[in-house]
Amino acid sequence: MTSSVLAFLATRFATHPENLATEALNFILVNSSNARDALLDICQRLGHLGKEDLVFTVQVTNGNGSRPDLVGRAIDGSSPIVIEAKFWAGLTDNQPKAYLDVLPENGPTFCGPCR
Repeated sequence: MTSSVLAFLATRFATHPENLATEALNFILVNSSNARDALLDICQRLGHLGKEDLVFTVQVTNGNGSRPDLVGRAIDGSSPIVIEAKFWAGLTDNQPKAYLDVLPENGPTFCGPCR
């Protein structure tokens, strides 16, 4: 027996359950200011992010060819939040550096689980 509806559906409809979970998280962040505020609060408590007004998108290819699962983009076009969902797998050899390269050089950031 699975513990949630999302877990149940992920095993039956998604060849990559990470994608289903990422889409669900994006849906929540786009539609819930409380959820966005909670994520930003977590990032701020970790000391990685200032107060930002972000637009969240999933699996957008960056200029360096990387494609993180979820990115929070700021109004200036930077990507101070990069999230890579992993279920039963680790990061590839290229992912950590490629994702870190997407983060702004001189600004607060959060990359989970990159750091």
